[in-house]
Amino acid sequence: MVLRPFLAEGGQMKRIDIREEFPDDRMSRKAGERLRNMILDALDTDGRVEVDFGGLIIASTSFLDEGLAKLADQGLTGEHFHTAVVFKNIHPRDQEVLEDLFDTRALNSRK
Repeated sequence: MVLRPFLAEGGQMKRIDIREEFPDDRMSRKAGERLRNMILDALDTDGRVEVDFGGLIIASTSFLDEGLAKLADQGLTGEHFHTAVVFKNIHPRDQEVLEDLFDTRALNSRK
């Protein structure tokens, strides 16, 4: 992970580069769990994190669900999620998949 300055706040924010951190596995739940833990660690220390997808097409619901959507199960939802976790260079298709996963988790949590 790389520290980079907040644009407006003047503090530090960790950056997770998906291409560098996950060169061989961007598909599995195990890799997604590692991503989720990296995000949670960054949030504990810095309060915000940037996840840079580098324009890659992930297209793995397992990785995206485990790595990002499961953050909702840990209380990171809504506006708090959008201010704490910044996505950069995410492919539009992955953005759609991720939104569907978040919607599904939100529906399941209401049951």
